[in-house]
Amino acid sequence: TGMPSFAPLTITPSTESPASPQPTPIPTQTREQLLYDLIRPIYSSFDALAVFNDTFSPQQQALNWMVEEDSLFEEIKTNPRRITERYVLTVLFFSTEGRNWLYPDVFLKANVDTCFWQQKTGKTNSLIGVTSCNPDGFIRRIELTNRSNYTSFNLTG
Repeated sequence: TGMPSFAPLTITPSTESPASPQPTPIPTQTREQLLYDLIRPIYSSFDALAVFNDTFSPQQQALNWMVEEDSLFEEIKTNPRRITERYVLTVLFFSTEGRNWLYPDVFLKANVDTCFWQQKTGKTNSLIGVTSCNPDGFIRRIELTNRSNYTSFNLTG
């Protein structure tokens, strides 16, 4: 009574390449989340969530305008500093009731670089809005007017 005999095992290398592991998809962030993540450090001294939970806050209105109406938002990956500056200027508009300004169309020009958020005024033909930018495209001077006075901001940095 003999032991069963087995044929020797032969391993033949496969000519097919092994299946490469599929990358785990990275969840994409919404436009709102990308912008919120960029600007949240501005509000480090207090609870940013409280500001953004108020749908009528200037900060939330600015966030909504940039996400829903402004395609220059796409610069967020290539030039986050300019997007932050754009957001701050938009908050200025909403926090000072810009829709009631003597010239409300100076700001919130969707798809227009903030260096061109300006217009010439009536009789004096002077420039209001963003009146000066540095060579890198960052705002240096803003001139605003309401129905009773004129305000100028010189910015550095």
